[in-house]
Amino acid sequence: HRIEIQPASVQAPAGERFAFSAKGYDSEGNQVELIPVWSVSDAIGSIDAQGQFEAWKTGEGFVSCQMEDVSGISPVQIQPGPVKRIAVEPPAVSLTAGETLQFTATAYDAYNNVREAELSWNLEAGPEFGTLDAPGNFKALKTGTGKIAVAAGIITGYGSVEVKPAGIQMLSV
Repeated sequence: HRIEIQPASVQAPAGERFAFSAKGYDSEGNQVELIPVWSVSDAIGSIDAQGQFEAWKTGEGFVSCQMEDVSGISPVQIQPGPVKRIAVEPPAVSLTAGETLQFTATAYDAYNNVREAELSWNLEAGPEFGTLDAPGNFKALKTGTGKIAVAAGIITGYGSVEVKPAGIQMLSV
């Protein structure tokens, strides 16, 4: 006895949906009526009673179809889906003029899978507020508030910065 699943293997991004089907055969190779029970390993997605699969979590697993003591499997590999949000860390910070801080940014798909993305860094603030380079190093210069904007295509994440005055360095009378 055997169960054959179609597609035989799958590579797909998180969020993609597709249909699995199964055929059962007896020991002589004759097709038999199949009442499948579907399952998914490793929480990589979900599958309903009709074999409709939705990919969720990146990684490798398999879709399984079982009837009585016979089962068939189809390996499944899920990659991240498109960027849906960017998390900037820290999300909010207060610095003293002259301080430097490293911001980080992580891109996620709709299922919270981390994904690679080309990020652009921008400082949204008044003139002379501070400086920001591409790896996210911010140097506070002038008092005020601003935003660190990190974008991947049309998706942007933000961190907020407040700069307070530095202590008195020298007092002349």
